[in-house]
Amino acid sequence: MISIVTATYNRTKEIENLYNSIKKQTHKDWEWIIVDDYSDIKNYHFVKSITLRDPRVKLLRNFNNRKQEYSRNRAIKIAKGDIITNIDSDDDIPINRLEIINDSFEREKGCDVLYGGWTLVRGDKKTYFSPNPYNPEDFFMANRINNNASAWKRSCNLFYDEDYPYGCGDYSLWMCAIARGLRFMTADINLVFWKNNPGCHSIDKKYEMEHEAIELRKFWSKPKISIIMPTYNRTTYLKEAIKSVMKQTFTNWELLVVDDGSKEKDVEDIKFIIDGFKDARIKYFRKENGGLSSALNYGLDRSNGDYIALLDDDDIWMCYHLKMLYKTIISVNKKLKKEAKPIGAIYGQCAVGEIRADENTIEVHNDGVCRPFVKRRDLIKANYLTTCSVLFDKKIVYRKGLYFDESLNTHMDWDFWIRLSKEVEFLYLGIKSSIYRMHNNNMLAHPNNRIVGVTKISSWEDMGKVQMKHLEF
Repeated sequence: MISIVTATYNRTKEIENLYNSIKKQTHKDWEWIIVDDYSDIKNYHFVKSITLRDPRVKLLRNFNNRKQEYSRNRAIKIAKGDIITNIDSDDDIPINRLEIINDSFEREKGCDVLYGGWTLVRGDKKTYFSPNPYNPEDFFMANRINNNASAWKRSCNLFYDEDYPYGCGDYSLWMCAIARGLRFMTADINLVFWKNNPGCHSIDKKYEMEHEAIELRKFWSKPKISIIMPTYNRTTYLKEAIKSVMKQTFTNWELLVVDDGSKEKDVEDIKFIIDGFKDARIKYFRKENGGLSSALNYGLDRSNGDYIALLDDDDIWMCYHLKMLYKTIISVNKKLKKEAKPIGAIYGQCAVGEIRADENTIEVHNDGVCRPFVKRRDLIKANYLTTCSVLFDKKIVYRKGLYFDESLNTHMDWDFWIRLSKEVEFLYLGIKSSIYRMHNNNMLAHPNNRIVGVTKISSWEDMGKVQMKHLEF
């Protein structure tokens, strides 16, 4: 099945024309998910009437105007097709579009993303444009793909970037796909009649889009966050930990899995798990055994990001963890006065719990182990944060020569926070975004711990989004 995604706002004639194009498709196994971006009632009911005519058409409605990227992502999240393709509500498509897409993925089973040619329609004039040859470096000059002439496998878990309101959400999506090492293919055949009329962002918001594109290319010029994940002779939870990284709504990261001298059998298992993700952002390093601090320092020296996040191989993050911390620390530091001490570390709330076999249900034993502190002497008295809850600025760490103390067998993170707090301010966000997994071999696992609640990870994601609304990004 192919899932067609369309965001629409106050369009009736155009959406009717598009429906006529879709129902004539030579490939019949499709679903069409329309997201109405809070149109007026008359337009909404017209679109709804289409769903009553054809059970393959589904309609979602936003409760306020949220723009295209948000709307498209809503559709992608409920899509059931093996392939995702976007069509804007004012465009038309040739009757063989879906057949071309289906045949392309059938023929090139190893490819993840397809983009084809497109026809520009201005009044009665039609001009065909062949697809640009795929060269990742070219994307740092300009967006090389017409979003309405593209398709990708749903298993790639690709979403539009909602941080670019003027139309670069698809550009960022392609940059993410390139960073992940996904495989692209092209088809030199028309896949869409693209109507470049007033009301289109490329006309009405041309200046804003150009500015966004410049900022986007800067953003994707290198990883913004380096995640360091030490591991040693333990693969039991590694796959789940990496999965929680893969599900992050913030996508410009690199994950450095540092193997601290595991046994050969475990090395094979670790490599097998990492290779299974098929993601170029995940990098594997093996070193001689030197302890946890040594592994963390090894990762620090090989990191490329502006910020560092730490995740043990048995812990997990909520999907919004990195985005929440990154956006907040950037936003807050921009507003600081020049003489103010910068926010160099930010951390959210962390819960201690056991994750059940379904990987989505948590038995919570401690609902919140992290706490805010005002003065540095408070941190010296007690450790207020967990390693999996923190994001910190790498340049400050490098400038001051701050590394984890390799002479310590335990509490090396606490010692690191104390030394870091001498140089920068810490900011606490009281939003649960990380889970410290309880099991017999970690520091916060105690036999007298009792279950204080059971929750679904998905419900935690929803809670986080609600609580994040008050933050000014």
